[in-house]
Amino acid sequence: VPLHPRFTYYWEHITSEELLKLAGAIRNSERAEIDLNEDIKRILELLGVPHRVQNGKIVLDEEDWKALSYIASKLPESLELPRYATIKVLNQYLDVKVMPKGPTKIGMRVGRPEKAKPRKMKPPVNLLFPVGNLKGSSRSLDLAYEKGSVNVEVALRLCRKCGSRTTLFRCPNCGSPTYKISFCPICGKQVNGKCQDHPNAEPVPYRSVKLNIREEVDRALRKLGESPGILERVKGVKGLTSGSKIPEPIEKGILRAKHGLSVFKDGTVRFDAVNAVLTHFKPEEIGVSVEKLRELGYLEDVEGKYLEREDQLLELKVQDIIIPRAAAKYLLSIANYIDELLVKFYGLEPFYNLRDESDLIGQLVLTISPHTFVANLARIIGFTNADVIFAHPFLHAAKRRNVDGDEDSIMLALDALINFSREFLPSSPGGREDAPLLLVTKVDPKYIDDEVYNMEVSELPPEFYEATYKFEDPSKLKGIIETVGSRIEAGDLYPKIVGSIETSRMDLGPLQTTYRKLETMSDKMEAHFSLERKIRAVDEKDALSRALTSHFLRDIIGNLRKFGQQEFRCSECNAKYRRPPISGRCPRCGGNIVLTVHKGTVLKYLKPTLELIRRYGMEGYLSQRVKLIEGEISSLFKEEKINSADLSRFLCDERKVKLVDFL
Repeated sequence: VPLHPRFTYYWEHITSEELLKLAGAIRNSERAEIDLNEDIKRILELLGVPHRVQNGKIVLDEEDWKALSYIASKLPESLELPRYATIKVLNQYLDVKVMPKGPTKIGMRVGRPEKAKPRKMKPPVNLLFPVGNLKGSSRSLDLAYEKGSVNVEVALRLCRKCGSRTTLFRCPNCGSPTYKISFCPICGKQVNGKCQDHPNAEPVPYRSVKLNIREEVDRALRKLGESPGILERVKGVKGLTSGSKIPEPIEKGILRAKHGLSVFKDGTVRFDAVNAVLTHFKPEEIGVSVEKLRELGYLEDVEGKYLEREDQLLELKVQDIIIPRAAAKYLLSIANYIDELLVKFYGLEPFYNLRDESDLIGQLVLTISPHTFVANLARIIGFTNADVIFAHPFLHAAKRRNVDGDEDSIMLALDALINFSREFLPSSPGGREDAPLLLVTKVDPKYIDDEVYNMEVSELPPEFYEATYKFEDPSKLKGIIETVGSRIEAGDLYPKIVGSIETSRMDLGPLQTTYRKLETMSDKMEAHFSLERKIRAVDEKDALSRALTSHFLRDIIGNLRKFGQQEFRCSECNAKYRRPPISGRCPRCGGNIVLTVHKGTVLKYLKPTLELIRRYGMEGYLSQRVKLIEGEISSLFKEEKINSADLSRFLCDERKVKLVDFL
């Protein structure tokens, strides 16, 4: 009979001598208290035995004391065995079998910290409509409105009934449909086919025009029934980056700003969050009533019993998700925006009619991962306090994501259907990534990332654990352990996944990592190294060297290079120049010329790097490399000292100096 897991400590972490020393200390104590001894305390720490120090004593839990007393009573006072033969000694003298608790250690990088926040472009905007170059780097629709007209490149359309040119799909004058027209990209003439003057130039659907943006905005405000005061909250784009340069209706940006929403490059409003895998949940964990879950199709728990209590364990359906509460608040604003858009812009009835976040239960969303162009349909069934999106591993794998730790986005399904357009996507390489060009309405396990096929679907048998001690080839266990892949091969496309470990609540742990709580990179690195000093497996100096080389030095060198290769910018019209004009003023508007990469950007990590090297006594190549970089930076930002002097020092004294002396 093996020793119970509760009393299976990390015996493989201590030596035979330390085992006998601990046994002696236990035998010399009459109860669950041992005289404070640093060696004994360290042995208990290595074993993972819970204890505390109180009144000069090491105090143990009563149950742990009984287990250790039993073990100590069976061991001799002295032995001559190899240093690390602790498990062998225990099995030789005890009546129960002792197995190593952690025979193999795996080094790994911890994944990215949790994240749950609205998707915003840099800088954030509400509207994909060009406002041109305004004062400084402003994108304010209010400033463009005050200016009256802006010079922009934009797609123009023709009304064949009244001959008006407009950016709208319906003529603002007569209400007739408008049609796409083309222009020569060289001379700007409207053409029907090739330009006669420039036959080699491909026509484009846009041209540079002086757009009366005040007229466009006034029309949008009248349609929405809004006052001009809202314009100060609306941010547009300087110019359109799509190939067609078709702008959004201004009304959409005004309503987004009204509801505190930002737009993404494709016209949708999104919420980003880190993925987390979930296969089972309890109603009480996700803040949804049993009655509502039954409406959503959750009729039985994992044992086949009818759902009637909040503590019953349910298997998560493949395309159901549990979202952060922060996401629920943002999606509620999106739903309200969509409803107002339907009523005021499209003249339709509202669709969502949500009162609060709880009404989001059962609503459909699209979820998509970066660098892909396929969105997957999902359904909201609950909320979590954690800053992650819990979803079935099949759904994550359908997005071509690893099982968890990646970051994806969600958007309300109707927002994507109404507001998404590939005509908004940038024409640059990668512009079509992270856009829902295709939609998967039903996840088919045969067409998801095959990484998930290795996931086990049943409890691991004893043979698995026995094989781990023999370091067996995993392929030999293929017939012993049922996996998603083996079930799919057998024809079960949606196999039930058996939960292995019972938990009280899935989001009961820390909801925010220290990495997010700390504000500066210096504080984050200090906390990082402080933790490494406490981990026995970490080589402190090696870890520091790796961190400095891969993060701090890379940033310092990169920013130093950027400083030397930077462009210069006009603070007024935002025009950029490869070299600063000799006059120091912008040739276009006379504004000040400023740097785009500043001294502080180069220096921000230098001082923390020098401090860490000094504190931890880092010598050799890394230290020398940092000193060389410091020298380069010092020579670049060297401040010349100007000594003040009395003007009389430069005047000639006639009594001492005569003009003839200089001839």
